[in-house]
Amino acid sequence: LHVDRPVLVQAPAGSRKILLLIRRFLALLAEAPIDSPDQILAITFTRAATAEMRNRILADLHKAATTTPSPDEDERIQLARRALDRAEKAGWHLLEQPNLLQIETIDSLSMRIAQSQPLAARLGGNLEPIDDATALYKEAARRTIRNLGGSNPELNDAIKHLLALRDNNLADCETLLAEMLKKRDQWEENFPLNRETDWDILRSNLEKPLRDEVSRTLTRAREIIQREPLLADDLMCIAAYAAQNRKDDALALLANATELPPASSMEHWQVISTFLLTSGKNPNWYQKFNARNGLPAGQKDSVEKEWNQRGNQLLERLRDIPGLLETLRAIRTLPKPHYDDQQWTTLRHLFNTLQQSLAELRVLFAERNQIDFIFSSAAALQVLQSEDVTAALSWADNIHHLLVDEFQDTSRRQHELITEILSHWSSN
Repeated sequence: LHVDRPVLVQAPAGSRKILLLIRRFLALLAEAPIDSPDQILAITFTRAATAEMRNRILADLHKAATTTPSPDEDERIQLARRALDRAEKAGWHLLEQPNLLQIETIDSLSMRIAQSQPLAARLGGNLEPIDDATALYKEAARRTIRNLGGSNPELNDAIKHLLALRDNNLADCETLLAEMLKKRDQWEENFPLNRETDWDILRSNLEKPLRDEVSRTLTRAREIIQREPLLADDLMCIAAYAAQNRKDDALALLANATELPPASSMEHWQVISTFLLTSGKNPNWYQKFNARNGLPAGQKDSVEKEWNQRGNQLLERLRDIPGLLETLRAIRTLPKPHYDDQQWTTLRHLFNTLQQSLAELRVLFAERNQIDFIFSSAAALQVLQSEDVTAALSWADNIHHLLVDEFQDTSRRQHELITEILSHWSSN
């Protein structure tokens, strides 16, 4: 409730954080250095939460206005009394003008920002936001599929490939595309949807996170074992001996190894993990090596017995190294660092299909003079990121206090929207 500093509240679901948010709002009305109540903005994610917050604040203000103070009254009512006292001195008339309380969903906020600066938002015509754009998504998906057999061979191949993946089920493909359009704020800016795409460069860029994850995990495994050079030498020596005794070729890559493989050799490290850990969903250290591992106990052969003992001593030493078991387990689940040709062909076709579905949706928006809240959110970002700084500041300047309910639920684009508001706010 300290109104002179920012606050982050973390608490479990059901702990009624919204009641604390209401008290914060009332405290700001009572004490914050503002010229008008509309300089406080509270953002929620659902209309129900917006209505609840607004109704509770107005109810508290009404109760404070119609009851006599008592020593045991709720803290919210005490805050409401102070807010009303200040409102009366400032001439705000809160109860007569409840619209001064800015409490709204993040979707309605986006639309308000966009409509306040239509040129900066690049909004053409009289576009009406609709709560449920499902019908538009389905129609855009249907129009996308209808391009099958058209004059664009690349798009035609892409749609044919999608249908083949879904057993030529038209309805299923339309549903998948419609669902993707419904969630396009999660992927539109990150997918390659430009017809001038350099596919080779794109493939390398998309594979980079896979390569990075493989490199990170293998580098960690190598660094952990190399902390004890003699241990690393023993490991490779024993693994090479075991590889020569295995009846299958599971350890063949290690047969001639003399030192730890580089972090670039995923296959070698996977073999090491297989050599040291059991199989199954939750692999663990082998308790003891035996003939199955290429290290028979050697009851009749002193050489075999010596190698078996060295192997089991190695296991004991490895078990005591912090983090090594988890890293060897992680090696088992690493993705391949590159797409195979079939995967890449599928990705290219899906990107082309999604590109067309987005184009069809934009045409539908123009035809129907309707937009969804994802569109309005992007338009609001256009305003706040506009080169016309005046357009952004004219809106953001009036906000002095920003309250965000359920902040963990913000999407990437909603997070960017809030960040942009704060960036203009803090610069002034």
